[in-house]
Amino acid sequence: MVKYKLGIKDRLLLIPLIPEEGNFIDVSVGRDLRKKIGFPVKELDLIKLENKDDGRWTWTVPKETKEGEEPYVEEREFEFVEREKKLIQKVAKMLDEKEKMTVQMFEVLEKYDLIPESIKKKMEE
Repeated sequence: MVKYKLGIKDRLLLIPLIPEEGNFIDVSVGRDLRKKIGFPVKELDLIKLENKDDGRWTWTVPKETKEGEEPYVEEREFEFVEREKKLIQKVAKMLDEKEKMTVQMFEVLEKYDLIPESIKKKMEE
């Protein structure tokens, strides 16, 4: 099990990497991972997450809390089991092979050491 401290932007970049189709195991692991790092309705309302017409995401981190509520923490710790980590790496490898990797995706994969070893080796060549 690996622990990652993910911010809102990191979660928004990782969620599209989770496959919605594939073999049974990938879909099952992906569904669980999407649920784990996704945004519950209460959190969406709290941060006012919006997808703009140009495709950008915007949000506002609340600075004040109501009495009796915990302050909102933008970076949260998530535990990934090995299968979840391997699933993200599998998708990263497919994106690399199809030359569909974006700078933002690369940066979040690099930040959390999710770049597959085979790609790391190619980068060293």
